[in-house]
Amino acid sequence: MFKDKQVIFLFVPGPMGGAEKIVAYGLKALIDAGINAKLWIIKEERVPHVTEAFVKLLNSEAIPYKIFSAKSIVDLNLMKTLRQEFQKTNPDVIHAHGFKAAVYGNIAQNSSSSFVVTHHGKTGHTLKVRIYEYIELLVMKKADAVIAVSDDMKKMLEKSGVKSEKLHIVENFMTTNSFPNLSANSDKLKFLFVGRLSPEKGCDILIKALTKEMELTVVGDGIERQRLEGLSQNLTVKFMGFQNDIPSIMSKHDVLVMPSHREGQPLTLIEACCMGMPVVASNVGGIPELITQNKNGLLFSAGDSDELRKNLLKIQSEFKIFSFNAGELKDKFRTRFSPKIWASKTTDVYLSSLSQV
Repeated sequence: MFKDKQVIFLFVPGPMGGAEKIVAYGLKALIDAGINAKLWIIKEERVPHVTEAFVKLLNSEAIPYKIFSAKSIVDLNLMKTLRQEFQKTNPDVIHAHGFKAAVYGNIAQNSSSSFVVTHHGKTGHTLKVRIYEYIELLVMKKADAVIAVSDDMKKMLEKSGVKSEKLHIVENFMTTNSFPNLSANSDKLKFLFVGRLSPEKGCDILIKALTKEMELTVVGDGIERQRLEGLSQNLTVKFMGFQNDIPSIMSKHDVLVMPSHREGQPLTLIEACCMGMPVVASNVGGIPELITQNKNGLLFSAGDSDELRKNLLKIQSEFKIFSFNAGELKDKFRTRFSPKIWASKTTDVYLSSLSQV
């Protein structure tokens, strides 16, 4: 049994996205399962607003947390403080989420604690991030257990040198119990993009694929927004910025489009599948583990706007069939991506990691 053990989640929040929700609601799922789990947040003082947004989510769900401040990109004093806190607390498991938490956790961990890292996926659109991700890979090779969120990610990490016996697949989960009905419109489809407006998400590929007759709503914000707004002139594209209630927005649209160049296992994709929403997406990462070609959606080669346009036209002409098929699968997806299953599988990883200490 694991309920007499203690777990510390270690996390450095970024702009609000899937990883932030998985960490918050994952901790809640573990606590609901009777696990003694706590969340330690590293707040980067150079970008305090991202932690403040994350804390707002935690407070709304009454999720407990403790904040540590990082005064610089690599804060040696913080490492010392974390090491002292880990020695005082002596947790059984330190569970780091993301590359920055992995680095801090690896340096500060106790020798008596098992060290688990969840890899949420690569972004790698700048040299600095690619360097961080390389350092994270070195840390994962030393960890007692590494969680991959998809089979594709597990294979990629194994190929990169992480030992197979350390690797475990724990898929992400649906972070809401709200499943509003879809208001399907087979006359003129409303396409939806949800995600950071950054290069790896491929929203520019989607805009280039649109015809003048198509309608697109873009939910999210980021460094690419101004350029994307310029690309969408003379097209019917609405930019909504960051939004919290994604299922509610999905219910007012017909098809989710995910043109990413790389992905782990997108939370937005899980939400769409659990709601019975058809999807057009790039054939990367864990996406094809949820989308069956010509059944609940269509897959295309990442970066190919011409192939994407053909898929948008195809799903437009055969929408009733795709909508029916996606609806038939939603109960299966809701079972597969439940927080209880996530908590159970994560606890199994903890037990496995303890045997490595």
